[in-house]
Amino acid sequence: MEDVTSSVNRQKSVDVVFLDIQKALIKCPTSVSLLRLKSIGVNGNLLSWIENWLGNRKQRVVIKGCASSWQDVTSGVPQGSVLGPLLFVAYINDIDGDIFCTAKKFADDTKLYSEVSSKSDSEKFQTDLDKVFSWSQGWHMPFNIDKCEVIHIGSSNQKYTYNLNGVELQEVFVERDLGIYIDSSLQPSKHCLEAAKRGNRVLGMINRNFSFLKEDIVVRLYKQLVRPHLEYAVQAWNPYFAKVKEVLVKVQRRATRMISSLKSVPYIGGYSC
Repeated sequence: MEDVTSSVNRQKSVDVVFLDIQKALIKCPTSVSLLRLKSIGVNGNLLSWIENWLGNRKQRVVIKGCASSWQDVTSGVPQGSVLGPLLFVAYINDIDGDIFCTAKKFADDTKLYSEVSSKSDSEKFQTDLDKVFSWSQGWHMPFNIDKCEVIHIGSSNQKYTYNLNGVELQEVFVERDLGIYIDSSLQPSKHCLEAAKRGNRVLGMINRNFSFLKEDIVVRLYKQLVRPHLEYAVQAWNPYFAKVKEVLVKVQRRATRMISSLKSVPYIGGYSC
C-alpha cells in the first residue's frame, strides 16, 4: 500500500496481479525444500532438525470410521504450523529473481505490481508475468489461472490486459489480500464494512451466550474478541471518511449498550487509529 499510494500521489498508474498457486502448501517436494534451505545458508543441526520434522510423515483418510491405508507424505509443509509458511517462502524465494517489477510474498499469497504509464510499460510487465509462469512450470508449482486476478489503480490507468499462458486475467475492483480488502480506488470503505460485520457477529455471539454482562466482562471480551477485527492491519487501511468511521463507531456503541449499567447512558465517542 505504501508503494502504490506513493505512485498514485505522483499521478502514476499501477497494475497489480494477484497470483494463486494450486494447492501451494502441499505441492513443494520435501527433498527440494531442503535443498532450497541449504542454498540460502541453512545447514548443520538446524537443517537436520527441519529434515527430521518434515520426514517420516504419513497420512490416511477416515470417513465414518472406515480408514484408508497409511501413505507416505513426500511433499508439502505441515499446515497450521509457524514454520510451514516460512519453508514455503524459502521454496518460492527466487520466483522474482529475473523480473523487473516488484513482487511481494507472504506464504502462498504472492502479488506482482508495477507502474504502467504506456503500452511499453504493460509489455514489460507482461514479460515479467511470462517469466514467473515459466518459473512455476519448471518448479512444479502451477498457477490456478482462473483465480489469478488484476487490479488497475490510478485515475488515468489505461487498463491494459494481461495473461498467463495465453489465458487473459480477470479484472477485479476489490481483492482480499492477507485479510485486507484492497479497492482499486484505494478507499477503505469495503474493508470497514466487512470489519464491522465481523465485529457485530462476535458481539451477537457474546450476547447470546452471556445472560448477565458486567462492565469488566464486556470490556475484556471486547478487547480480546471484537477489537482485533476492527483494528487488524489498520496501518494499511486507516479510514478517513466520517461516514466510514461511523460504521466502526456503531460497533463500539453496541458494545457499550450491552453493559447493563450503561444502557441508558448516551454514547459519546468516536473512532481513531
